Amino acid sequence: MRYIRLLAVLFLAVSFFSCKTTGPIKQEFPQEEETYQAISYYVELGKPEEAIAAYEKANQEKPDDPETRLLYVNLLLMAGDTDEAKAEIESILSEYPDYIDAWYSLALIESASGNIAEQERFLKKVLELNPEHAGALAALGELYLSKKSYTTAEKNLKKALNLEPDNFVALVGLANVYLRTKRPADAISMLDKAIEKDPSYSFPYADRARAYQMQDNYEESIKDISKAIDLDPGYAWHYYDRARIYISSGDVEAALDDLNKSIMLDSSNFLAYVYRARIYDGKNMPAKAAEDYKKALSLKESYYYVYLPFAVDLYLTENYSDAAEWFKKTIEVYSEDYGLPLLVATSYKKAGRKDDAIKFLSSYIRNIPRDSIYYYLMRYYMEGKGDALVLNNLKMVDDKTEKTRVYFYLGFMAEEEGHQRLAQTYYQQVADYLPLRNLEGRLALFELEKYKK
Repeated sequence: MRYIRLLAVLFLAVSFFSCKTTGPIKQEFPQEEETYQAISYYVELGKPEEAIAAYEKANQEKPDDPETRLLYVNLLLMAGDTDEAKAEIESILSEYPDYIDAWYSLALIESASGNIAEQERFLKKVLELNPEHAGALAALGELYLSKKSYTTAEKNLKKALNLEPDNFVALVGLANVYLRTKRPADAISMLDKAIEKDPSYSFPYADRARAYQMQDNYEESIKDISKAIDLDPGYAWHYYDRARIYISSGDVEAALDDLNKSIMLDSSNFLAYVYRARIYDGKNMPAKAAEDYKKALSLKESYYYVYLPFAVDLYLTENYSDAAEWFKKTIEVYSEDYGLPLLVATSYKKAGRKDDAIKFLSSYIRNIPRDSIYYYLMRYYMEGKGDALVLNNLKMVDDKTEKTRVYFYLGFMAEEEGHQRLAQTYYQQVADYLPLRNLEGRLALFELEKYKK
């Protein structure tokens, strides 16, 4: 098990545009929150062969000594028997209540078990007994780092390094504070020292790769993440991280290869599917993209940033009923985008569910301001007449993006009424307008394709 430091901005943003006369609202994929799982526990255990040798030697010389018993606890932890290890530590503490190393080990067990409150309590007990315990200060720094209390984390980690300048946990922890507070040069300085101390550990290379990426130094970034992969080729997240770097540097094909490897090694990372889906979208492969969005949402349905691109890909693969449902879910998030209800209705109509389209719009139109162009569009969709009213009110819309967006829906209705040439004219105007390339523009291109056959 290893600590996880993840995730960065999604590389291809999808734009959504509202219908307000004040102009379009642009929504982008967010920067993912980075998580940090403390490495103190794993560093403290050390290498299995060394732990076994230390225990065997101590057991021969002082079998009942608390230090020997604590070495036995480490073996239990390596074997995965945390319950027995915890019971043994509690037994040691019942006999030696001021035994600092036992309290420290107990704190790390609680950390690995996710019991953060107990971990913090035991670390503070260690520091109460020894205020200059560098390991406890470093572990406490990691704890605050995981809680995004960066100032407090930095204070504790620096204090640990003042006591032990080569403390590996503190070096890596402080580097991660610097990464999260956008200080890549300082992070690189810390990680250089960590790598010098233990060049066989893959994660400082991965973190330093991210620091170089923040500086747009892709050559060094790829070199470091590739070294991390060499050291730990079975770790899926390293391939995922390298894919992100390749995307930033413009090498989409290499990124796709690494995402495939990452997913093969660990199919639980929903963002790997999101990234791959965006690549497929860029390659105009909506069926593959939709498949990956579906998998991502099965892993994390609350990730609403992909609702809209998923709905678009379902539309492009002629899964119109499913597209309508996901456009509906998008409305739950972006309720002020009055174009989305029309996408729901369009999808219903293309699925042969005209009654459902009218029923949906009938329930929704009451939310639309009467002076909005979308109010007239919805009436047109529901009543099958009123294009002149839409066009007349469209003259009062100054925003080009908003106006061009309306042409998509006029094109659909023209097509429904049998005016094929007029529909093509509307669709072409939308398809040619770059700000709409990710939504109505993409749908317009799809609609135009059928006229080329």
